[in-house]
Amino acid sequence: MSQLKAFTLYILFKTLSFLPLSWAQGIGGFLGRCTWRLQGRDARITRRNIELCLPELSAQDREALAQQSLVETGKLGFEMVKLWMQPAETSLGYLPHIQAHVAELTRLADGRGVIVVAPHLSNWEMLNLFLGRNFQTSVLYQPPKLPALERIMSIAREKTGSKVFPTNRKGVAAMFNALRRGECAGILPDQEPELEGGVFVPFFGIEALTMTLVSKLARKTEAAVVFGYARRLPAAEGFELVFKLADPAIYSEDLAESVTALNAGVEACVREVPAQYQWEYKRFRKVPQGRSDHYSF
Repeated sequence: MSQLKAFTLYILFKTLSFLPLSWAQGIGGFLGRCTWRLQGRDARITRRNIELCLPELSAQDREALAQQSLVETGKLGFEMVKLWMQPAETSLGYLPHIQAHVAELTRLADGRGVIVVAPHLSNWEMLNLFLGRNFQTSVLYQPPKLPALERIMSIAREKTGSKVFPTNRKGVAAMFNALRRGECAGILPDQEPELEGGVFVPFFGIEALTMTLVSKLARKTEAAVVFGYARRLPAAEGFELVFKLADPAIYSEDLAESVTALNAGVEACVREVPAQYQWEYKRFRKVPQGRSDHYSF
């Protein structure tokens, strides 16, 4: 049965991958608008997260941002299928000025290993393809619940040269080793870890359980920490890579100070293109003892 599921998914994804980028984004955006109109779980969580994180916006602007966020997430789903299944060179063709981005990241790394911190912002699969093609790259990922999907994802993410590892001890050890060799490690920092793997620090002013892994890697390997994302361009024109050097506080011996700097860097990226952030994730699901649930709706 698992082989049948894998084969069915492969055929479906391969078929969808032949859609032009404009069609894929158009269909995904339409489904995102449908998700908003249905006002289901994703719409409710998106609205609540934006309410918590961006209280300075008017109620009307928050509603507009929540709707657009779901539209952008819909686009992401169909983009991922294309990037996974079509030839790597076709996918990389969506990135203008690749060599300029290579030079920029090389400059920021300054001869060291580099931790590329990639929030769930716009299309991180595009960023991974770029890194794998141009740098010796190891990437941590959270295995999906559907085993048939994991094999497709793993093969697709390694097709430009990246090595992917699940978020376990073996994966963490691979990150340490890669950085000590002066290579690149890619980590998505903004999902809740287990309690023993995180600390509560502010994210958009809200106490959020945040991973300590990036801070520990940076301190022990002295690698450069760079925030990166692939911003979606309008009218299906592709993507633009954005890289930002982390605040030096991320190397602090004080773990809370370091992780606070991590969240501040993620927040700065999100504020640049807030509609392209995945607000439908329950980022504040775990709360410090004695605090109220943020999602009691």
